[in-house]
Amino acid sequence: MKIKKVTLFCGGSGSESIIKYFVNQKNVELTLLINAFDDGKSTGILRKYIPGLLGPSDFRKNFSYLFNLFSDEQRSLKKIFEYRFKKKKSIKDFYFSIKKKDNLNKFLPSEINFLEKKIKNEILDYLLLSTKYLSFSNINLINFSLGNLIFVGIFLREKNNFNYTIKKFAKFINTNIQIINISSNENRWLVAINQKNQIIYDESNLVEKKQYIPIKEIYLIEKKQFLYSEINKLTQKNKLKYLKKINSIPKINPDAKNNILKSDFIVYGPGTQHSSLFPSYLIASEYIKKSKAKKIMIMNLEYDNDIINLKTEQILVQALKYLKSEKKTNKVIDTVLVDRNCSFNNLHTRYKEIEIKIIDLRNNFLNKLHSGKKIFDEIINKDSHKEKKKLMIFINFINNSSLNIEHIDQLFSLNWSHLFEKLTIIVNGKNNLQQKKIPNIFFKKNKKTFPDTWAFENWYKKKNYEYLVTVSGDGYYDLSKILEHIEIMKDLNCGLLLGSRNQSRSQHFENIKMIYGKNKFLYFLSKISEFFFIIVYFLKLNFFLTDPNSGYRIYSKQNIKYIKDNKTNLTPSIILKKLVKEKTEVIEIPIRYYVRRNFSSIIMRFSQAIRNIKALYFN
Repeated sequence: MKIKKVTLFCGGSGSESIIKYFVNQKNVELTLLINAFDDGKSTGILRKYIPGLLGPSDFRKNFSYLFNLFSDEQRSLKKIFEYRFKKKKSIKDFYFSIKKKDNLNKFLPSEINFLEKKIKNEILDYLLLSTKYLSFSNINLINFSLGNLIFVGIFLREKNNFNYTIKKFAKFINTNIQIINISSNENRWLVAINQKNQIIYDESNLVEKKQYIPIKEIYLIEKKQFLYSEINKLTQKNKLKYLKKINSIPKINPDAKNNILKSDFIVYGPGTQHSSLFPSYLIASEYIKKSKAKKIMIMNLEYDNDIINLKTEQILVQALKYLKSEKKTNKVIDTVLVDRNCSFNNLHTRYKEIEIKIIDLRNNFLNKLHSGKKIFDEIINKDSHKEKKKLMIFINFINNSSLNIEHIDQLFSLNWSHLFEKLTIIVNGKNNLQQKKIPNIFFKKNKKTFPDTWAFENWYKKKNYEYLVTVSGDGYYDLSKILEHIEIMKDLNCGLLLGSRNQSRSQHFENIKMIYGKNKFLYFLSKISEFFFIIVYFLKLNFFLTDPNSGYRIYSKQNIKYIKDNKTNLTPSIILKKLVKEKTEVIEIPIRYYVRRNFSSIIMRFSQAIRNIKALYFN
């Protein structure tokens, strides 16, 4: 599995749906690059009182997308970091409450009590630092972000090192995703000017108010305290000169620089362009040009306040200006993705050297959000297809070949080229198809008890074979669902899918008659064995499978960490045990299945099951 390094330029919420999808793809190493010039709401108040503090809000928002919601503690932490005070409360009172550890429920959400003692105390220590520092002020906590106060506590503990604070903050979250401030620790304030030369002094005003007059330029300045009074003393012409004079682009964060240079893909996400994105381009442009990554810009679906009267071409032109590549556009952007229903689009197939793709980018359910899956498929999957991914299907008919034609007919009715460049089918056993010389079908005569494990080893060694499907000869399976099952595995980052043989009550009794006839003992033994195998596998694997001996399996190489132990003769149970031990995701999905008369050997089925159990416990 080749890991793709993706660097995403983003803000606080514009790329949320993209991040949430990409973060679950195991073939992607995702890095988020964010600027810290936010100065709205509680962030602006904190930056006013704490010298050198950059804006933490967009970092906190992005971290909130990465919590593992299947963990009670992570879920509690998410609620704590996202909590906003709903009533008027003095920060001084909050400080004394933490200091005395008294009446904390008045200030903190109940989830604080669900945390491990160590983590709870760590959070309270950070809150004690931040509230003590701010206790001299008259700050009212209504609508204040608790997560920002925790962040400030870390910032003060780490001697005002903003970028190291982000790394410490990340340790609360169980994730491998990097979130990096684009700039060094230098403090800057964002100021803008529109085409009528009106100055917008605050980042918050830039994003919260509709900018009907288009923004002409943005500036990053070191000191803001007396900016308004200083500028008002000047003539209109001198105001612009003064802003250019004090404009000071900070140095790039070395971590951001390294990620840009090592990326396979650089993605410019959607969002508030003049606040979340363009300032980051200014800081990173030199290294974006040097990077050999593919560079993709994702256009907004809807208007944001800062681009309320702009068309897509104007937004692209401005992006190129801040990327400092208005002429050699191919240095910084290869492709722009535009939604086909974007109401303000005026781009077509190309803009200078840049390819324009007008496609469906919207979430099918939440129409105003981008679809992370559609963007992933367009950027990563299309590139992966160029690597010639292949699929191998192994069908074991060692005991009977009567249904070969029906199974093969199912396989050739599917559109494999949608996901794979090549399909290889290996059929094991006596075959009435062998003389037909059908392309992509190979025939073997492997008389081992578990020929599908031979297929697994053979597949695992072959390059570019991403998926393996194994089908046993114990019945007739609905193979028309293979592509659908592979899509499910991709979405869930699953290493192994087991097909639970799904039957109706009438089907079940019909199959029993076909297999056992009127032999009540064998019928009883069959029913007992079902529960026996479920319990035996549960005791060893510590989770329930309704059909652990299923003859339908799909393996995904990119999600498997398994390495063969040469001392062990493989069985399906050993493969399953090793994958579970390596914490590979295993899912079970119902699959339509039925038995034909004389299609399955009772002795063979029981023999395989017993050998599987023996291998599970003694190898």
